[in-house]
Amino acid sequence: MALAPQYAKGWQVLASLLRQLEKLSEAVDCRRKAVALEPDSVPLLVRLASALVDTRQVAEGLSLYRQALARDPGNIAAHSSLALSSHYLPGDKAALFASHRAAGAALAAKLPAAAPHGNAREPERRLRIGYVSSDFHLHSVAFFLAPVFASHDAAKVEVFAYSDVAKPDAVTAKLRAMVPHWRDVRELEDAALADQVRADAIDILVDLAGHTAGNRLGVFARRAAPLQVSWLGYPDTTGLGAMDARLTDAIADPPSTSPGGADDFAVEALVRLPRGFLCYGASDDAPEVAPLPAGSNRPITFGSFNNLPKLSDETLDLWTQVLLAVPESRLLLKARGLDDPAIRQGVVGRFALAGIDQARLRFAGRTRGYRDHMALYGEIDIGLDSLPYNGTTTTCEALWMGVPTVTLAGDRHCARVGASLMTRVGLEECVAATPEDYVAIAAQLAADRQRLADLRAGMRARVQASPLMDATGFTASLEAAYRTLWRDWCAHRG
Repeated sequence: MALAPQYAKGWQVLASLLRQLEKLSEAVDCRRKAVALEPDSVPLLVRLASALVDTRQVAEGLSLYRQALARDPGNIAAHSSLALSSHYLPGDKAALFASHRAAGAALAAKLPAAAPHGNAREPERRLRIGYVSSDFHLHSVAFFLAPVFASHDAAKVEVFAYSDVAKPDAVTAKLRAMVPHWRDVRELEDAALADQVRADAIDILVDLAGHTAGNRLGVFARRAAPLQVSWLGYPDTTGLGAMDARLTDAIADPPSTSPGGADDFAVEALVRLPRGFLCYGASDDAPEVAPLPAGSNRPITFGSFNNLPKLSDETLDLWTQVLLAVPESRLLLKARGLDDPAIRQGVVGRFALAGIDQARLRFAGRTRGYRDHMALYGEIDIGLDSLPYNGTTTTCEALWMGVPTVTLAGDRHCARVGASLMTRVGLEECVAATPEDYVAIAAQLAADRQRLADLRAGMRARVQASPLMDATGFTASLEAAYRTLWRDWCAHRG
């Protein structure tokens, strides 16, 4: 770049390298330079928007996604990114729904009508279930998928996995060993993958990504299977007319009793699983639960390991109130990018507005490995959930390591996941209805060291005995949902 400072693509490549090195602020600067050199380039604008979202500059990122769509209304990457990133900020549910419907329409645009499927219309036969994901590796999705793969009833379902993993790892190998039919589809375009799904005569195709990176929603837009279901990897509707159902539960998506309920903001039919919408599979690599860090006389340490975009100003302001309510308490934050001084200073500045001294804050970026990551939960007494986009894997990890998590139940799925998880393990006391309740619950927990110690000592056994880790029961409910959908398809389309 010293030799060719006017080379926009060079700045973009440099930005990608800096991002890999966790130098996220420098990556943003490089992407700004690229856009300045080629202001009419929609792809460069989309990449800059993504970099801004990654560094907590979500509002500006959303604005740039909208600019990109004004120039190129059919840009699928911009549509999907706008839909996903809109969850990080509070806002109107109708606008959020509209962004997803627009994304779904863009995916389906100009596709030919799908040919009828020749699957045998027999309601009670063994079903062929296909799972599609680029996250069959050390990724959050895998922690919830492995228990299901291991528990599927082979007499009822025949499982296919369509893997779009770029860099297979040990988790990939573990998942692959559980699945009778594994397809590496990284090299297949959407149309070719849809043909493969049809050739495999899949009855129900399951999307595990939604609008997250690496999704294959283009396959679902082509109606690759008679029934198509969204589950696990995305906290909202796909907006895709060809998606028949989304699996959830009655806490994350309460049934609509009046207009404006969850069902009114989903293109898919919402199928509520009775035991929660997911099942956690803890890794054997996790260390044992550590003693309560605060003990009897040390300051309480609150903590969150949710990613940077989830640390909205609303979240940080609420956590500020918690710190003010518990004098001398500390806050430990861990997220990719917090090693970046500029990003860290932005977070510090938000707390400083309310007079919170930087000495009460501790930051951690990426750890060396999974075990080190999990061990860091041993330094937290009480977890604090983010809003409006709750944690999922981070909350499950905290529970597994003995840490109760305070969460605020909001008005949409992404803001109610914490409520669902805490309810499944019998800790409804940690679910707040208002911001004031959230602060009060955190303060009450902090004031009762014995309660915290008892919770910590029994948490792992509690979680193991709960529906959250009942793989057999959960998978049976999942298979029952598949069967009900299939029977309905046979009855109405046969």
